[in-house]
Amino acid sequence: MIEGYGMTEAASLIALNPFDAPKAGTVGLPIATDVALLIDGKISKKAGQSGEILLRGDHVITDYLDSRPDSFYNGWLLTGDLGQFDTDGYLKIVGRIKEIISHGGEKVAPLAIESVLRQLDFIDEVVVIGVPNTLYGEEVVAAVIANDSVNGLTETQMRERILQYAADNLSLPARPTRIVFVTDYPHNPTGKVMRHKLIAQLSQ
Repeated sequence: MIEGYGMTEAASLIALNPFDAPKAGTVGLPIATDVALLIDGKISKKAGQSGEILLRGDHVITDYLDSRPDSFYNGWLLTGDLGQFDTDGYLKIVGRIKEIISHGGEKVAPLAIESVLRQLDFIDEVVVIGVPNTLYGEEVVAAVIANDSVNGLTETQMRERILQYAADNLSLPARPTRIVFVTDYPHNPTGKVMRHKLIAQLSQ
């Protein structure tokens, strides 16, 4: 499946993986759109660094009907998405600004953690959220839906395997501090997981 990246504010398509040279895990190369990253208040296209994705071009909006000046930066549209370029200019989406978890003073992206944990064969789906915590600021919580391949594994055994896999494959701040097994997530009418409701449920 060829992946791409689009927004209605930019007349839909922003980036697309070339059919003859797609890169898994990326949304491809910019298409007729100037794309950059906002990193520590500076506009950059440097590879290997994460920042908020910025857009600019004749087809990109410069204001909303209900004016939102905070959605723009020096003529660029702020997307709210976190991205990263590789050395070939391919763009990778690493998360959403509002979903970033602040754990012990470190910023971690839920999507990156989810991508790693999904490699475990008994995980059908996983959503990682930041739940308020007096010690860490936010604790990294993984809400897991196990699939039919658990083969008799108990929740305790699955939890141990997840924690060990996280220790082997994730940086210390990104490792879940709590694993919760669920049967479903709260969804909006379009089927998107409502992370704020999940946070509220798991904060009780």
